[in-house]
Amino acid sequence: MIIGYAVYIPLFAFLFYRDNKAKFIDPPTDKKNSNKIKNDVKKLFTAFSISEAIFIVSKTYIHYSLLVSSVDSLLVSSVEPYQAYSLAEFVSWIIYFISINIGTKAVRLFENYSCC
Repeated sequence: MIIGYAVYIPLFAFLFYRDNKAKFIDPPTDKKNSNKIKNDVKKLFTAFSISEAIFIVSKTYIHYSLLVSSVDSLLVSSVEPYQAYSLAEFVSWIIYFISINIGTKAVRLFENYSCC
């Protein structure tokens, strides 16, 4: 889990900065606007933190629910533990992507962004 975060967060930060570089450069001076960078980092941290918490809670709940339901109904279509984990992971990623999109809109990450 730590290795996953150590890879995906810096990679995302690099790609996000590269893609939005024009947003962080002050046109009259052609210098980096550190206030905009700090503001966007705070917004990203907020959106990611909330979404990560939702991801962990939903994955744990779904996995637990599937395992308990398969134990309760041994005669009716039981779910193997690896299937429960895979399904919980898949559904939780969908919930995560939805929550991160809602989170970035809630913190107004892309507000007043002009492309070119």
